[in-house]
Amino acid sequence: MKKSNSTEINSLSIKKKAFIEAYISSFGNITKSCRKSSIDRGTYYNWINKDEDFAKAISEIEPKEMLVDLAEDALVQNIKSGSTPEILFLLKTLGKDRGYIEKIQTEDTTKKDIEITVEIVFPSSNPDTDED
Repeated sequence: MKKSNSTEINSLSIKKKAFIEAYISSFGNITKSCRKSSIDRGTYYNWINKDEDFAKAISEIEPKEMLVDLAEDALVQNIKSGSTPEILFLLKTLGKDRGYIEKIQTEDTTKKDIEITVEIVFPSSNPDTDED
């Protein structure tokens, strides 16, 4: 959580603070956060709609970014430990400029001839007059 919202959090009730902590630890999962803080989902939405400080505190948490950071940390740890799939993933995504790419080649083995017919239609020079 960012420091900028510490004033808002200090003004929140104990239940709301408990929800925010649960929200952070569950990476934004509202159902789990409600369960951990012993409130129902309707209470959460009521707080979001009626308490600006609570709504601001929740909006600043950015659970998706926290989850991506966690995944990146795990990826780096696995790479450091020598995990081949993670190493290959990193090289295929970040090492493309060094030649770490997968090429997919396809070949038509049916060897069927395909007939293509093209009809060319020229518009008349003046559509208002028929020169027949």
